[in-house]
Amino acid sequence: MDKKILVIIDGKTNDLLEVMKRNHVSYDVVHPDMVHKLDMNDYHGIMILGGNNEEPLHIHPKDRLVIDEQIKMGKRVFGEYFKSIHNVSFIDCISTRFERPVAFMDFPKAGLEKGDILDEQSNNRQKVYLHTSKGWPLLQYVGNPTGFYKTEIDFAKSRAKAAYALWFELDNFLACSFRMVNFIKAKFSPRHKWKKLIQYILEWVTGQSIDMSVADSMYDSAYHFNENTEPFEERCIESVDKVFDWFENNDMVDQRYGRYNSIKEGLGTAVFADGTHKIEDVIRTDNTGEMSLAWLMRYLRTKDEKYLEISDSLTEYILELQVKDEGPYYGMVRNGPFTWWNICYQDDSARGFLLPKLFEMLYTGNMKYETPVRECLDFLISTTGKDGLRTPNTYCIDPTSNETYARAYRQYEDEGIIRYAPDGELIKDITLLALKNGGNPSGHYNGWYLASLFLAYKVLGDERYLQTAKKGLNSIKSVYPFTSREHSETQELCRLVLPCAMQYFATGEQEDKEFLYRVVNDLQQFRHDSGAYLEWDTGYTAHRGRTTGTECSVLSTNGDPVTDHLYSLNWLPVGFIQSYFVTKDKYFLKLWEDITRYFLKAQLVSDDKTIDGVWARAFDVNLKEVYGVPNDVGWAPWSVETGWTLGEITIGIQQGLMVEELIEKY
Repeated sequence: MDKKILVIIDGKTNDLLEVMKRNHVSYDVVHPDMVHKLDMNDYHGIMILGGNNEEPLHIHPKDRLVIDEQIKMGKRVFGEYFKSIHNVSFIDCISTRFERPVAFMDFPKAGLEKGDILDEQSNNRQKVYLHTSKGWPLLQYVGNPTGFYKTEIDFAKSRAKAAYALWFELDNFLACSFRMVNFIKAKFSPRHKWKKLIQYILEWVTGQSIDMSVADSMYDSAYHFNENTEPFEERCIESVDKVFDWFENNDMVDQRYGRYNSIKEGLGTAVFADGTHKIEDVIRTDNTGEMSLAWLMRYLRTKDEKYLEISDSLTEYILELQVKDEGPYYGMVRNGPFTWWNICYQDDSARGFLLPKLFEMLYTGNMKYETPVRECLDFLISTTGKDGLRTPNTYCIDPTSNETYARAYRQYEDEGIIRYAPDGELIKDITLLALKNGGNPSGHYNGWYLASLFLAYKVLGDERYLQTAKKGLNSIKSVYPFTSREHSETQELCRLVLPCAMQYFATGEQEDKEFLYRVVNDLQQFRHDSGAYLEWDTGYTAHRGRTTGTECSVLSTNGDPVTDHLYSLNWLPVGFIQSYFVTKDKYFLKLWEDITRYFLKAQLVSDDKTIDGVWARAFDVNLKEVYGVPNDVGWAPWSVETGWTLGEITIGIQQGLMVEELIEKY
């Protein structure tokens, strides 16, 4: 008998069918309502594919009886995302955002080893309602599994039939509870694991040899990377231009009021089962301000006035967010329209307003933003502790009252290691914050705020800025390297490079220069051959390390081959080039070039304009794909932050491209 396959599907093609087509598998496609009209003797095997649509495939009795009879006869059937066939039924379609299919047994034919974690992003699956198989699942969903590539759990206790993902209901009936058909578009990872599993499924049901290399071009279309970094300057310009094109191509700029009004947040955590990404249209001060500096650098690099106009228009939006009401909050820059009065993050104010405008003053001599910058600095200094550190953030309860809520961290010691636990208190008068220690020696929360104070001293000459910043950085030095880490030790080191450079720029003191070198040299222990720096957390002290149900690191265990473009490496192009500007040591210029070459190689290339030209949060440097612990509630491996990631990287690359011109300003 000719090994023709019957594919039961409700319209559309998909990745699975395309792989079959490229392998010259003979198959007929039929709507589920037409199965009863076919001569089933014509088919070697049957594939029920419901994953094209969000609603599972429902097969009515007239057609279902035909399929059930074929199963009884021993014909091989693969059923994916269907409501009910044979003795398998499902209820409740749910998101797999915080679950992952885990291999519950060794199954070498499909490339599965017990404990393997497979990532299918933000997929849809059904809960198993009824099935009769007594066998173990090949894959079962586990909520927030601990681990990177593998997890160690009690498989007997964890087994739950309702969470089965892939299993043999019968020797000839393989059932799948989730949407698998667009495994390439939906960016299932690790790729090599999924390719082997898909190969097994197709060979099992078709009885033919399947060559998965035919999918390589499909993977390239979904996304790939350009490993070529030469000619270097041209590649840098091309990379930066692609980022600016991405903003235009994806309407990431709010252009109301006849101006570039503000910048949307970026791409959310979700990669859906059809391969689409969620656009996050929240407006934040930091993203908008960081991109204002990116466009300013583009103006300085190209001398095209339209880019200066864009930068100024984005700044105009931020100035509309600054508090001008007399009182204790005067000068505060709001975090965005979604937190109109509530939150002030000093580091967001620094990245979104202070540093962009201070760099502009330094590079152009134009002081048009001096007054609002001073007003913002005065507010922040007035709420900064005696130790030069500001509590992670303050929450305004009532703008007519001095009362505020201060989120903080409490320091404690555990087996000789300094750790920090989140804490908070209600402050009757926000000005009292200046009379106590901020107690937050964190590069994540205070690093770029301190950098802005040092730079403000150089640009504006106010001694208060210098003294506050010196106290703050000395407080961080006093506990270094066990600072108050948010996601990882790597993150802290990356965040501290710029403030250390700006401190030496402000003071010129040898001791400050030595601390800059110490921080950068300590970072080198995490350097990878790719030029990147791996996530690492000595002692696992990070507040967001190994957490679930909140923000979390993309790191599971030290040694994981993962980098973070949202919280760590994105700060380095600016940090390294500024270190070169202030020291004139080509060691830092070489570090800037190395990290820039890494970013050139890690920039996504895709036929999908939604991701073409960006850097996703997490990157596996060994597998060379987007991958990392996905437990973060807001920023999983595929998330893209406009300012934090795209803005910061392009600012640093462009500053390096202008090295001969800008170094004269120092």
